Amino acid sequence: MTKDLENIVEQSPKTSRTIGDKAKEYLQRYGVAEVISKASFAIGYKVAYDYSGDELFASYVATQCGNLGFYGPIIIRDIVSTKREYDKDGKKFGAKDLGTILGKCALEFGPTGVIDTLVTRPLITNAVTTSLGTEYNLLGSILADIVFYVGTTRIYEWMKSKKQK
Repeated sequence: MTKDLENIVEQSPKTSRTIGDKAKEYLQRYGVAEVISKASFAIGYKVAYDYSGDELFASYVATQCGNLGFYGPIIIRDIVSTKREYDKDGKKFGAKDLGTILGKCALEFGPTGVIDTLVTRPLITNAVTTSLGTEYNLLGSILADIVFYVGTTRIYEWMKSKKQK
C-alpha cells in the first residue's frame, strides 16, 4: 500500500494553481462536511466517554461518528451534483452512476481514510485527551486532520489530473 501511495505522490500534477486557489477548492469540497464531522465527533466522544469513562474507547467511537458526519455529506453532494448534470443533459441517473461516485470516493479517501479511522485519529485524540483532558477531544481530531489531508489532497489532485487527460 505504501508503494501505491508513493506512486500517486510522484505522479501528482504540478499545476499553476496557487495555494490560495487550492485552499479555496478544498474548502468548497470538504468544508461543510468537516463542520458536520466535528459536531458528530464531539457528540460521539461525549456520549461514549460518559458511558464508558475510557478515553481510547471514546476516541474510536468519536472517529466513527465523525466519519458518518464527513463522508455522508460529501457522497450526498456528489450524487446531487451529478444528478443535476444528468438532468440538464436529459440523462438518467442509475445504480451504475452511484457505483461510480462511491468508487471515486473510495479512491479519494480510501487509503488515508482507513489509516485515519483505525490508527491516526483515535490514537492522536486519545493522546491529547489523556494528556490535556477529555474536553480537548476536538483538538485531537483537528491534529489528525493534518495527517489525513496531506494524503487526501494529494490523491484528489492526482484524480483531477487523470480526469483532465
